[in-house]
Amino acid sequence: MAQPIICFGQQPCGFFPKRFLYAKIITARRLQAQIGGEIVFFFHDSDHDPRETLTVLIERQSGRERALNFEFANKIQKQFSPLYAKRIAQKW
Repeated sequence: MAQPIICFGQQPCGFFPKRFLYAKIITARRLQAQIGGEIVFFFHDSDHDPRETLTVLIERQSGRERALNFEFANKIQKQFSPLYAKRIAQKW
């Protein structure tokens, strides 16, 4: 039997908390220690669909949920530009 492959990914969102990525890496390494195999990490979703990058976080001090997402310079840029060509609105 071939060795298992442990795959996990991360959307390249600039505000995604580093603790989430760290937790993914630690979990993958723990799983690898238990079952062996190879870990494969990948960035994905280079077209950046704003419906997929809405991130709901819980504020540590107040416990309130807060939804974060990018705001774009204009509607055309939001809908049709690839991620590398998008610009975030200055006020954001």
